[in-house]
Amino acid sequence: MQHSIEQSEKAYKTSNKELWGKIHDVGIDSCSSQADSIYFAAEEVHRLVNNYKEQIANLDISGSNTDVAYELISSQDKNSRALITATSKLVYRTSLIAVEDNQQKRMDSLANNIKSVQLHPGQFIESFKHVPSAGALATLSKVQLESSELANISLKSLYRSIETAYPVYLGGDGKLLMEYFEKELSPLLNDCLDNDKDSSPPTTLKMILSINEHGLVRDVVCPQDNISKECKTLLRREVLKMKGWSAPIVSGKPVKSKYNWNVSLSWSE
Repeated sequence: MQHSIEQSEKAYKTSNKELWGKIHDVGIDSCSSQADSIYFAAEEVHRLVNNYKEQIANLDISGSNTDVAYELISSQDKNSRALITATSKLVYRTSLIAVEDNQQKRMDSLANNIKSVQLHPGQFIESFKHVPSAGALATLSKVQLESSELANISLKSLYRSIETAYPVYLGGDGKLLMEYFEKELSPLLNDCLDNDKDSSPPTTLKMILSINEHGLVRDVVCPQDNISKECKTLLRREVLKMKGWSAPIVSGKPVKSKYNWNVSLSWSE
């Protein structure tokens, strides 16, 4: 049973790490912070429970002793307090995420199970009394599984809420964005590249715009190596003046975000 539970938890942990990375890739700072708080809280619960599991397994290789788990868990006040704090943080941080209706019941069930560790620590410890080590390891693995699943539901819901939450330029009209580039930026880039005889004209241009909650461009990064520093500075200076962006709305509030602006370039001979 322990192995089966651990395999299920491993799948959730893998998914959680992927979701955490995807949320960071979107570039919305407030959502990245939420993802951090949930992901690392679940990881901390896993680590603390693992401390118990490793010690129990080392003390009772056969898994049949009915005293080892209880004596170990009841004697480690420091680890118990840390686990209570970690489970409390996880339940609170996941409760801040709005989940889909069809997931809410499962979310509440998991949260209540995990809460029992923090609300009734004495009962949690007593539950290991006269339990064989193998059974205790399975119980502890279940705590890890439910913690990782709770984090997974929250991270999935958070990612879905921001998957399409990108800043929008003048109602999302890509044509207008291209018109802005051709009118305001293309002449600057042409002149700059004409003066840069050491570089060949790039066929693509990538700019990463940092846009605040008011729709104002606060930073511009051009990561390409085939454009001179002077040309990048000119582009950045102009893009910082851009008007017409709308910040994405997450949980009813406009938030800071990033926009990856990729432009295909063609040059006349």
